[in-house]
Amino acid sequence: MSECGLAEQHREAWPSQPDAVQVYGRSCVTPQGLEELFAQSNGSLRELRIMSCSGSGLHGDRLLLPCSRHCPHLTDVDVSWTGATDTGITALASATASLESVLVNGCCITDRAFKVLIRRHGGSLCRLEVFGCRSLSAACLSVMATSCPNLKVLNMGKLPKVTEACLTHITAHLKRLTSLNLTGLHVVRDRIVHLIVRRCPELRCLTLRCCPHITDRSLTEISTYSATIRYLDVSGCSAVTDLGIQAIAMACHHLQYLDLSSTKTSNKGVCLLASYCSRHLHTVKLSFCYICQDSLLKLCRYCKGLRLLHLYGACDFHNARELRLVNPGLEAKCDLACKTRPGQPR
Repeated sequence: MSECGLAEQHREAWPSQPDAVQVYGRSCVTPQGLEELFAQSNGSLRELRIMSCSGSGLHGDRLLLPCSRHCPHLTDVDVSWTGATDTGITALASATASLESVLVNGCCITDRAFKVLIRRHGGSLCRLEVFGCRSLSAACLSVMATSCPNLKVLNMGKLPKVTEACLTHITAHLKRLTSLNLTGLHVVRDRIVHLIVRRCPELRCLTLRCCPHITDRSLTEISTYSATIRYLDVSGCSAVTDLGIQAIAMACHHLQYLDLSSTKTSNKGVCLLASYCSRHLHTVKLSFCYICQDSLLKLCRYCKGLRLLHLYGACDFHNARELRLVNPGLEAKCDLACKTRPGQPR
C-alpha cells in the first residue's frame, strides 16, 4: 500500500458497499488515508482483518479508531499482533452494534476494555481470541464466561493470571464450545480436562500445548467423553505416553489433526495410530519423538489421507523419499540432516 493513496487505490476497485477488508504487507499509510478508506465503505463493512502487517501506519489503534467512526455494522474483527490497546478496542466496542468474532491475540488490552467488549457484545460473540493478552485477570475472564453464552471458539492461551477456579467457572458456563485453546497454562491439570470434556459435548478442537501437568489420564478422559474430537494438540506435554495415545487411537476415529511433538510417544504409539485411527488423519506431528523408519512407513501406508508429517528432531528418521513412495501425497517436514540414509547423497 502506498502512503496516502490507499483509498484512491480502492475507490474504483471496491463495490459501492464493500463488506470486508483484508490488509496485509508493509505500509506507511497516513491517518487521513485510513479515514477515507473506511469512510468509503458507507457503513457497509462487516469484516476487518489485519494480517502480517508492518509499519507505524497500521498500528492497531490507528486502524480501529477511524473504523469505529465509519463502520457501525462490523461483526468480524482480527487485529491480532497489531499492538492494539484499550483505546482502540473500547472505541470499536462502543461504536459497533453486534460483534460476533473478535481476535486480539497479542494485543495490549486490560480488563477495562475487555469489560466494555463483553458488556456490549457478550450476547452476540461466537468467537473470542485473547492469546497472550497477559494483563487480563481471572475475575474478568470469569465474567466473560457468564456473559457470553453463545461462545463457540475461545483462545485463552498464555494468560498467566488464569486460575483453576477461573477455568472451572468457564467450563460450567461455556457449554457450547467447539474449540478451546489453553496453550501454556500451568494450572491446567487432568481434573480440568475432565471438566472440559464432560461439560462441553460439542468440543471438536482442543489445544493443550505446553501444559506441563497433563498426563495420559487427560487423553483417556478425551477418548471417553469427546470421542468425536477432530483436532488435538498435546505437544510439549512431556508426561503423555503411548498409554494415552492408545486410548485416543482406540476411540477417536474422527481425529484429523494430532500433535504429539515433545511427548514420550514411541513406535508403539505410532503403530496404534496406524492400526486404529487411520481413516481421517491428515496431519500428524511427531517432532522430537524417537520414532523408527518402519513405524513411520506403517503410519503412511495405513493413513491414506495423511498429507503432513512433522519429524523435526526425530532421532531415528532417515528417508522422506521412502515415505512418499508409500504415500505420494505426503509432505514430510524434517531436519535437513535426516532426509537421507547415511552414505547416500543428499
